[in-house]
Amino acid sequence: ADQVREYYLRYALSAEMENARQVKIASGGFMTGTVTELPPSSRVYVQVAALNQWGLSAWSDVVAFDTLKPSVPGKPLPPSLVEATTLGVKLQWPVVPSNGSNLIQYVVKYANNATMAGAQLLKVAPQFPFVPQEVFGQKLLEVCFIAGLRSGEKYWFQVSAHNAQGESGFGQISEPMQTKGERPAKMAKPTVTPQNSFCLYVDWIVPADHGGMEGGLIKSYRLRYSCDRDLTKCVEMKNTWGLATRATLRDLEGGRTYYFQVAAVSDFGVGDWSDPSDGFPMPQVPPIMRPTSSSTETTSIVLNWEPPCDRGASVQGYKIMYAQNRHFSEANQMVINNGESMALKVDNLEPNTTYFFRHCAFNQVGCSAWSAPSEGIATRACPPAAPEPPQLDSSRPFDINIRWQEPEFYRIPVVYYLIRMATFEDMRDCRSVPTAPTVQQQHEFRKTRLKVKGLRPNSTYWFQVCAVNQIGHSDWSTVSHAMRTMPAPPAIGEAPIVTDTESFTMSLKWRAPGDF
Repeated sequence: ADQVREYYLRYALSAEMENARQVKIASGGFMTGTVTELPPSSRVYVQVAALNQWGLSAWSDVVAFDTLKPSVPGKPLPPSLVEATTLGVKLQWPVVPSNGSNLIQYVVKYANNATMAGAQLLKVAPQFPFVPQEVFGQKLLEVCFIAGLRSGEKYWFQVSAHNAQGESGFGQISEPMQTKGERPAKMAKPTVTPQNSFCLYVDWIVPADHGGMEGGLIKSYRLRYSCDRDLTKCVEMKNTWGLATRATLRDLEGGRTYYFQVAAVSDFGVGDWSDPSDGFPMPQVPPIMRPTSSSTETTSIVLNWEPPCDRGASVQGYKIMYAQNRHFSEANQMVINNGESMALKVDNLEPNTTYFFRHCAFNQVGCSAWSAPSEGIATRACPPAAPEPPQLDSSRPFDINIRWQEPEFYRIPVVYYLIRMATFEDMRDCRSVPTAPTVQQQHEFRKTRLKVKGLRPNSTYWFQVCAVNQIGHSDWSTVSHAMRTMPAPPAIGEAPIVTDTESFTMSLKWRAPGDF
């Protein structure tokens, strides 16, 4: 007999084989085959025929069988990693049997912990909606990309399948998969604020480190400075701030201008250095005045001491002496009539100033010798005092010249002044007065005189001034006395218009000018 080359199968939903579909199911000596995409819960009629070189045989007798009722899909196996990026992962998992009902979607659950606490869900459209049982476990794979993950962090995944009959429930949790790590982002330039003339703060903002504004991957920060604007020679500082976003610096040399840069460090490297801070001129302070510690207050310092040996007579109190130098010239003195007291808050001190202290105890017999002087303790710096109100220098119809005195600035010089004016003495509806053409020039305006232009003649104005240093803004001055511009002739009128003419006359009209 001639060898059979192929087998064909046809199937229909009726015994008469109406509208039958014919498919090739095998070739050569194979006599098995699979028909897919049959309707669930249905009776199907099947016939088989063989083909050799002479043609197709007659169809076999009809065989009937019933397909299964549709049910929920099988549970997906744990997904595996295809590829990881800094912001996400590409996953794959074997397709699941659809069990007689087309798959509608997969749901991927993922979290950054093995308990799946706080997990998020992502819906994924299936690439293979209809998967018969016989295909399950073969090499058909579903693939999806999970975006928006944190750089360098581990995640766990589960998958569930859904069809019209319901959901499979989540399969087993995957092994942890880690996104790629990346160096921290470049940080914004730091800001510098002095605590006083001897101590300053350098502050910075946590970078957006591909893990959200919290910067969860940051392990430390590096800080360096240079005394030239071109940053040709930089000195990196020892980390005394840990993970804090503020460094407190006390040992910088006075009389020099400092520029600071900061960089974030993670397990994946060091980020780029930030742009340099604005230059900060460190005040020149005599070495003898340099403190070893600073108060947290601008006008007070808290002292503590241990009680001395009373030599048999109870201590009745203490005397405290303090001055702005170690020689205690022009010193002040306080008395505490309480022998049990061992602390004192000294008030009414000058901001941004170093003080030295010593004390002695007294009892009914007399006073002890003075203690050795304390190390220098500095009060905190503060914004300038409120200036005195501006005064009138001169007045013209359209401008007023004002002047004011430089306020007390407590050793942190005034950087610029702000001026505001109003047409009411209570300063309602006041508006800012520009002190220079550009904002940058306004932030460098240190003069104590200003010509205020663009005013109306024969009008009254009130002014206030505010001083700004590296610590902050002073309070606004009290309101100035009323200042009045000079009257002015009427404004130039518009050209007249000829309305009528006769042989020896003409008629004109015009608008009244502004009379100011």
